Amino acid sequence: MASIYVTAFGPFAGVEVNPTEELLTDLQARWKSQPLGRLLMGPSGHQVDVEATKIKLETYACNEASFRVPDCDGWQPQEEPISQSHPFKSKLITEVPVRVIAGMLETRGFPVEQSFDAGRFVCNYTYYQSMRLAAQASRPVQALFVHVPRAEAMPLQRQKEVLWEILRELAETMTGALEVGGSADLLNKIQVERWPSVLRAMQAGCCPSEVA
Repeated sequence: MASIYVTAFGPFAGVEVNPTEELLTDLQARWKSQPLGRLLMGPSGHQVDVEATKIKLETYACNEASFRVPDCDGWQPQEEPISQSHPFKSKLITEVPVRVIAGMLETRGFPVEQSFDAGRFVCNYTYYQSMRLAAQASRPVQALFVHVPRAEAMPLQRQKEVLWEILRELAETMTGALEVGGSADLLNKIQVERWPSVLRAMQAGCCPSEVA
């Protein structure tokens, strides 16, 4: 059975109460009543994007740490590589079919979009390390980072509904239980020449792609 790990962040600079903690609790409650596989919750990917108006599915993480403010431990790196084993500013692309999932949810009226910039703060750092470690795992592991808006930009109740739909799509995609008219059909409409790395990852089940 496939396992899905869902984590959230606590307070950080500019956000005293991180809504992702409440979103995490809501997902756990929904999962108990509508289990889609094995769900494991953690205390530390969801993060708040203070300027966002939609929920963003991040496509890649960059091998650069340039924190605009110190993290909770007072660390504030500037233009430092996250991993010395990869070129500075190179990117790791998630194996999760972000374009497919975001596109499908958008067509159903959900405020979700594909993002190509996870920033250079703790969000990007966490995402990069997650994909780097996933690539070293003994079994297939995929990672996805999700940015959510402030509650003022999108009410928490709406965020709960949208995140549940994202989780449902992820569960179906990761277990291969795709329904007719779902991700599989939408995937056929993607222009292969524009998204070769994502399609290769999906078809081959390989590790995250390292690109310049």
